[in-house]
Amino acid sequence: MALRATSALPLELEREIFTATARIFDDTIPTLLRVAHRVLAWIEPMLYRTLMFPLNRGGLTRLHAAVKTIQTKPLPFMRANVRHVMCWDFFGTEDLTTLLSVCTGVQNLALCHLSRGVIPHLRGLHLQRLTLPIHLFRFLRTRMAATTNNFFSDLTHLHLTGFGLVEKEFHIGALPRLTHLCIDHPAQQDNQLLCDILTDCTALQALVCTFKYTIQHPNDPWIDHPRVVLVQLDVSSESYNHDWKLGTMGGRDFWRRADEFLARKRNNKTIATQVCDGPCDAEIVWNS
Repeated sequence: MALRATSALPLELEREIFTATARIFDDTIPTLLRVAHRVLAWIEPMLYRTLMFPLNRGGLTRLHAAVKTIQTKPLPFMRANVRHVMCWDFFGTEDLTTLLSVCTGVQNLALCHLSRGVIPHLRGLHLQRLTLPIHLFRFLRTRMAATTNNFFSDLTHLHLTGFGLVEKEFHIGALPRLTHLCIDHPAQQDNQLLCDILTDCTALQALVCTFKYTIQHPNDPWIDHPRVVLVQLDVSSESYNHDWKLGTMGGRDFWRRADEFLARKRNNKTIATQVCDGPCDAEIVWNS
């Protein structure tokens, strides 16, 4: 109470200053939490909004420590505040299972590894965005095909990484709200499936295809479709971590840049390329 009494600013303005600082400079959040109890109440939910455990950044140790901390928090707090989770490494099943069993309000999930023990905790999620390797998507579709669940029903953005798209059983068109699909470096044997997706999925607004260095097959039959965007992106790189984090903050991640590019093409018929090379937000940097 003493700190509040000595504050020279109205409480709402003070709150806006602290939350804006935490939003822009998220590495300051641990320090801000110690300022005052009221600041803790404002800022702590922001600390848990996005949980990232990227590749090659000590992710396993960080995940284990995070799970221990999360287990001390009330379940309603975690359900209400955790919205984005990236586990982009091969973590132990126990920690990942615990994390997803507690963070039941996740809307944006990126996984590169999955085990059967995790699946029961995925069934109740209402995901809007999902990133995972193609073979895991196939695995999930098979495991959940016979069950009534919400896992795919709210999905609007799906990013499939890796190789092996040629499988016909994906049934992308059966995802009722999917508007954005990203496929990493498609091969020539994927041509027919990509053409089918563009023909059958009329609600699909953007088909984003990524490449690491150069476009391998510039004459593929689907590549000139008006909903196709080509983006340089490598999910194993540090820049991808940065891009994914941008999306959690409402920044110009590759999804948003693709949408902007397609809008420019609709308004400017002289744009002949399918390659979107727009930069991401330079002012938001990755913090170690």
